[in-house]
Amino acid sequence: MTSYINHNNYKISYSKWNTEKNSKYTLLFVHASGFHGMIWNQIITKLPDYNCITIDLSGHGLSDNPDHDYEWNKFAFELETLIVDLNLNNIFGIGHSLGGYAVTHATNKLSDRFAGLILFDPSVFTKSKYEQNLKRKKDFIHPISKRRNLWDSYDEMYKNFSSRLPFKLWDKKVLKDYCEFGLIKDDDKNIFQLSCPPWAEARMMSGSSQYGIFEIINKFNQKVLVIRAGGKNSNDNKDLFSSSVTDPKLSEMFLNGKDLLINDVTHFIPQEKPEECAKIIYDFIR
Repeated sequence: MTSYINHNNYKISYSKWNTEKNSKYTLLFVHASGFHGMIWNQIITKLPDYNCITIDLSGHGLSDNPDHDYEWNKFAFELETLIVDLNLNNIFGIGHSLGGYAVTHATNKLSDRFAGLILFDPSVFTKSKYEQNLKRKKDFIHPISKRRNLWDSYDEMYKNFSSRLPFKLWDKKVLKDYCEFGLIKDDDKNIFQLSCPPWAEARMMSGSSQYGIFEIINKFNQKVLVIRAGGKNSNDNKDLFSSSVTDPKLSEMFLNGKDLLINDVTHFIPQEKPEECAKIIYDFIR
């Protein structure tokens, strides 16, 4: 069931799962840039014994699309509001890509509410990578702003995506969830459009910076699992996401970090291997 919180005069969507369970931990799932909370559906259904919460970060899913710059620390502030408003405690923060960065950053002021972190190829880059990003021209417009926005149906989007990389590597059920819940129907025009507008996603892709992330990482003292992608052996897609984007030494920066490298997967580990990811989560938190 979808609910909303108010954050800085815009609304953020979230959903609760397995609410009838009185589990020791709350699992808080945070999606990657351009995705939505329902991208975790196939993983959460394999974790029936845990209270789970998914969020649609601003610019995604059923949340509002505010006209701002989408700096990555702002996503962390949204998570802080969610955690405080719902009075969440004993949290395992589970994030992928941007979501991994955001949930880690959210521990800055609320570390006492977290039991640990599970980060799937989090977009926490090397310091040299952040320095390169700072040199990028301020007027740079990311090419993702030109991605197709309008679709006739969920099925059209699914058929289009299922035949091309990286999506054809995904679990089919996950891809269907991505398409079905990643589109919003415009009844007036009888057409579907992406719930994450291309203009907003482009700003997200250009909005990464440290925002104090390494200081936050260094002081977090709960257990952390960093799962990194080893790359797809048979993958002919050689773009940025064909292998891990994560600083390979990230786990060593945490006081209680552990590294897990998974071979034959791209950056999109949860989308390619949902069953294996559910097992990783279950084994780490029990």
